[in-house]
Amino acid sequence: MTETKEPRSLSRRDFLKLAGVGATGVILAGCAPRSTPEVVQGTVVPTAATQPVTISCWWGNWGEYYNNLMKAVGDDFTKEAAPNITVEWTFADEWVQKLQAAVAAGTPPDACYASDRVVDLAQQGALLAMDERLAQAGMKGQDFVPALWDMALFEGKPYGIPGAGDAKMVIYSKDVFRDIGLDPEAPPKSLDEFKEQALKCLTFKDDGSIDRIGYNLVYFEMEYFVAQYGGTWYDPEQKKVTANSPEIVSCYEWMQDYVKQCGYDQMKAWSDANPGVYAENSAFSQGKQGMFLDGFWVYSALDDFAPDTDYGVAYFPTRDGSVEGRNNYYTGGWLMAIPVGAKHVEEGWQFLKYGFIDNAWKMACHTLNGCCVIAQTEQMDQCLLEQIGQDNRYAPYIAVANDTLRTCHKHWPAVPGAGFYWDEFLKATEYVMRGQKSPQEALDELTEVVQAEMDNLSSQ
Repeated sequence: MTETKEPRSLSRRDFLKLAGVGATGVILAGCAPRSTPEVVQGTVVPTAATQPVTISCWWGNWGEYYNNLMKAVGDDFTKEAAPNITVEWTFADEWVQKLQAAVAAGTPPDACYASDRVVDLAQQGALLAMDERLAQAGMKGQDFVPALWDMALFEGKPYGIPGAGDAKMVIYSKDVFRDIGLDPEAPPKSLDEFKEQALKCLTFKDDGSIDRIGYNLVYFEMEYFVAQYGGTWYDPEQKKVTANSPEIVSCYEWMQDYVKQCGYDQMKAWSDANPGVYAENSAFSQGKQGMFLDGFWVYSALDDFAPDTDYGVAYFPTRDGSVEGRNNYYTGGWLMAIPVGAKHVEEGWQFLKYGFIDNAWKMACHTLNGCCVIAQTEQMDQCLLEQIGQDNRYAPYIAVANDTLRTCHKHWPAVPGAGFYWDEFLKATEYVMRGQKSPQEALDELTEVVQAEMDNLSSQ
């Protein structure tokens, strides 16, 4: 889920701000690493810096609540690791454009949110490579969630640090399942079971409008289903767009059939009329929605807006229902980076290392993000359990999110032009779901248009 004012997908944070409305050339300059805080038995020893330094950190605007959670990471860094370094935050909607302008002007921040734009920014010469610093920190690619590590790589080098992954799970209403005769302890395991149970939840009013929906399709969730069909959007070796591969076409046919049975116009009208799970009187809380996809952070919204709903959490269904299929899991997510021209490179690195490597578990737990350092995911789960309490309805399912994230190997193509690709993907998906084009037709056109754009970018 993804970013409204960027040429990419909505970030999960930006989606949360919208979800209450409805259920719907710079020269690269390196800098040699200097000393970083020493870790002794899990405790970061403060730096020996004697002069106070204020570093700037630019971030996407996630809204006041989540922005304040991120500020606490900087406060903890100053308190626990670097008493002479203060982190000054800037949260911006148009963060990509502002970062590009600042790098070009020689006035960039010392650390920054890079979302999933690392490859684009690295190609432009806007980010410092992280390989030497990560090596000194003892971190390798296999230490991170696979998909997020891949998203950090440009020409074989990491230009970002994985920050958080958005692992999707099925959140389902046990109340609705009981009402329609489904076993509330038997959520769908395969994609076909998912569709069957969603359609069984579906009811209509006398006027033909939807009363209760099973699953309300969100266009930027299609890539999660495509991954289970074995589809990939790009072949990096051939440098070819593969949106019209048989696997992706088959997945779109599968989902188009589901939308037809619900009725596209009826589904859209239902979305417009019913508040999402991040708002009061949500459809889920009113028994008007059987299932939706989301991450672990949704427990907070369910505590606030659906306190009386008996719900369950299940792994995202695999194509055939097998556990092995989870190796095809897809994730979105975000990364951090250091821009070229930063005035306090070493201090910026110390902050990123503290917040997103040494204490990735704490950052994830306290800011409601997925932990990308695999060795710390169990510690994150324990922290979250202590945070929400054993009696919370989410407590029995607390391991599902990180179990999911650890097996996420697929992601949106981390290539120049990925933003253009994403915008065209959304258009093609809408054509299919509206029934205006067949999956093959829409995906053939998508492949042709995006391939031409990428070929043009590579020739520049």
